[in-house]
Amino acid sequence: MLETTQLNPKTADRDIECFKVVYSDNNKNHVISNVMKYDYVIGELNKKIDVRVDRTVYTDVDGSYFLIVKEGYHSYQSDKEIMISEKQQIWKCVIPSGSLYFEDVYHKQFVSSQIIITERVK
Repeated sequence: MLETTQLNPKTADRDIECFKVVYSDNNKNHVISNVMKYDYVIGELNKKIDVRVDRTVYTDVDGSYFLIVKEGYHSYQSDKEIMISEKQQIWKCVIPSGSLYFEDVYHKQFVSSQIIITERVK
C-alpha cells in the first residue's frame, strides 16, 4: 500500500532506477515479490498493471487527506533504508520510460505499471 497526494499517476519521461525486495525461488532467472508474490523474470519487462488510486483517507486532525494506491509494482527509490530478513534479497530495477507511476514522498517509494528486475544488490 502506498500513500500519496497524487490524484493521477505520472508518466516516466526516462528510465527510473529503483530497488525491490524479493525472495529467490532457487531459479537463477526468477525472483518472487515480497508481498504480492508476483513472479519476475530477471531482465524482462513484466506485464503491465493498471495503477490507480484505490481510495482517499481523511485525517481527523487537520482535515488533510492522502490517497491509497495498492495495485502495481512496488519499489524503493534507494536501497539505503531497506531492512530485509535473511531470506529476502534487494534487487536493482528499472521503471521503463513511458510507464505510469505514483510516488510516495514520505517513504520514498514508487508504485509503477511496469518494472524490469536487473541485478542483485544484497
